[in-house]
Amino acid sequence: MVLVAQNESKLSNLKLPLFAEWVLTYNWSRRLIKLEFEVLQFESSHSLDDQMLLNWSKTFLDILEINVMNNVENQLSLIINVSDEQSRFIFDFTGILKNKREVEEWLEDQKMNGQNIEIEQLDEEVLVIHVIVD
Repeated sequence: MVLVAQNESKLSNLKLPLFAEWVLTYNWSRRLIKLEFEVLQFESSHSLDDQMLLNWSKTFLDILEINVMNNVENQLSLIINVSDEQSRFIFDFTGILKNKREVEEWLEDQKMNGQNIEIEQLDEEVLVIHVIVD
């Protein structure tokens, strides 16, 4: 319980109020994916765009929600590492994707549009991506 409170506090102190509110309240609604998060490092002097980060994350989870099986446990762990030089958001999904190809195509489109995304693993039951923001 202490770790949860510490993570919530770190998230709230990131100076990303829209993104923080979305992460903190995501599981309040009935969802096909359970979201967990951990803030590893944060520096408050970052220059991240709160609205852009919120929009991208919401869209990504919407794409995932559309493409997961609804009768299994689907979980997404979000690891947040914010620094002055480079910030990294690691999205680690476990569950079952019913349409892996659609998720892969969306991620490739994001990369073609300039988003710095490293796909560490992408298969039917595991998806791990790193979103890097300079």
